[in-house]
Amino acid sequence: MRDYGFSPAQQDEIWRRWREGESLTACLPRKAGCTTFKIDRPRNDNRWEGVMTGQVAAVSRNEVYSFSKPNRDSITLLTGLGVEGDVHAGETIRHQFRMTYEPDLPNLRQVHLMHEELFDELALKGFKVSAGQLGENITTRGVDLLGLPTGALLHLGERAVLEVTGLRNPCSKINDFRKGLLGEVFTMDSVSGEFTFKCGVMAVVRRGGIVRPDDSIQVETRPLPTARWNGSRFLFRGHRRAQMRMAARRSAAW
Repeated sequence: MRDYGFSPAQQDEIWRRWREGESLTACLPRKAGCTTFKIDRPRNDNRWEGVMTGQVAAVSRNEVYSFSKPNRDSITLLTGLGVEGDVHAGETIRHQFRMTYEPDLPNLRQVHLMHEELFDELALKGFKVSAGQLGENITTRGVDLLGLPTGALLHLGERAVLEVTGLRNPCSKINDFRKGLLGEVFTMDSVSGEFTFKCGVMAVVRRGGIVRPDDSIQVETRPLPTARWNGSRFLFRGHRRAQMRMAARRSAAW
């Protein structure tokens, strides 16, 4: 796995600027002819490529820091903040550990979504897990969350809209919840060195609204940008590859 020298703050700034359509040239630590990193928005950026539909299986929130979140009859999403009354809602980072040393970073983890199909998979391996127990706010059914690109929009219910910002990084607390569970949701390919994260995705609220179980979900996706590294080019071919690399480099901080 190649280390491009980005700090967690630089990584967050890169993706923030790209999502907001800003021209991006981020200066890096001086090293062997590498001085800049540029992300180009695709020419057809305003053309959405596809739509998939699914359903909300459950909604959850917790007012205090806790590994799990209790299920609710409904939750209210607040634009630019997250889930009303949830401990992770806010404009700036609310991660319990990371906020102690990077409190001014934008909160890109306002809402956590997880696919209910993961629970079915884990049940076959002897792990009983239900909605909200792994800390998600919205449990989905019928949506390929792990296959979504960064920037995908999720329309929930009558009004709410979320924007996907990245994969959820599984942490060691998962093993405290169920011994051995971490190994089922976080694995590394010994040949390619790539990680597989199965614990859903994080998102920010682009338009607020009330979300309830059985609400419909419509997902719009569009192309990811091409990334250029000092004249040579590599492609972000999908959400998994791009975000796994970034998440792996900052997993210690997250």
